[in-house]
Amino acid sequence: KGHSVTRDPTADHEPGDLLFFSDRDDARVTHIGLALGADRMVHSSLMRGGIAIEQLLSADPYVTRLRAQCVDVRRVLS
Repeated sequence: KGHSVTRDPTADHEPGDLLFFSDRDDARVTHIGLALGADRMVHSSLMRGGIAIEQLLSADPYVTRLRAQCVDVRRVLS
């Protein structure tokens, strides 16, 4: 459930919004993060050694790749 709010991973998300990423040609979701607000996201990542908080505006190559792979940002309705 929920609704799409944007496809822009750097938009001003509300804490709790879900960010969906895909590294596949068919855009099937392969990774999900949880917005924390203030341009931050928490997610589980083997590349980061477990749970990580990312600054979505960072120039870090890993975060740059994540931004390019964002396919949707959704807000869950209660």
